[in-house]
Amino acid sequence: MGMSQVFVLLATSSMKGYRFIRSRLLMRPNSLRFVGSKVAIDGFLFGPLDLLVFFSYIGFATGKSVPQIRKDLKRDFIPAFVLEGVVFLSWLEQQEDAP
Repeated sequence: MGMSQVFVLLATSSMKGYRFIRSRLLMRPNSLRFVGSKVAIDGFLFGPLDLLVFFSYIGFATGKSVPQIRKDLKRDFIPAFVLEGVVFLSWLEQQEDAP
């Protein structure tokens, strides 16, 4: 499976998640609850999945073995996940100054 196929798979599953929010949870698009739900799904469901796919793909692309990739994931996953959240929060804070 190539990287473009992985991106298509992740994008498709993300869109299905948004449709689930809109249709099953009966939230209006662009409402605060809808946007908050999208952010939560992105951060806590798709964020970790994307990191797992990214680190695994990079490991295989550089010729590492499965045990090496697993070791790298154990070492790098949590710091990357935390950093992803910190970057989002700082971006959110800067939006107050946006025109």
